[in-house]
Amino acid sequence: MRVVLDTNVIIAPFLSPKGVPALIRKAWEDGVFDVVVSETLLAEYTEVLGYEDIAAKHQMEQAKIKSVIEGFKKYAILVSPTKVPKVVKEDPDDDELFAVAEEGEASYIVTKNKHVLYVGEYKGIQVLTPLAFLTLLEAEK
Repeated sequence: MRVVLDTNVIIAPFLSPKGVPALIRKAWEDGVFDVVVSETLLAEYTEVLGYEDIAAKHQMEQAKIKSVIEGFKKYAILVSPTKVPKVVKEDPDDDELFAVAEEGEASYIVTKNKHVLYVGEYKGIQVLTPLAFLTLLEAEK
């Protein structure tokens, strides 16, 4: 199964290692599913990890952040979408998630973003909260 993880889900385990997003990341590391990313998403992950308030919480130096992103690049499926559909009216920047999911043939987008969640489904790609996705993973065991 292929999944796109929104930035808020990727960043959360660095801030709280015991939450639902941390369990999702562990499942990915255990090979339960594959993550699909693009260079644009990786750049967003890097940018957000570098925000002053977030960096104050995770305490990683810039070199460590770069290493984390390189790890994502190494273990995720990297795609380069050629077109970005217009899906999220409230925040067109979030359309990248759908472009990556479509290009990478992902089944799910996992996010906490209410604008993305509002879409619900796009071309067979389901948009789920982290808890709903974790519940789905548990049900498939």
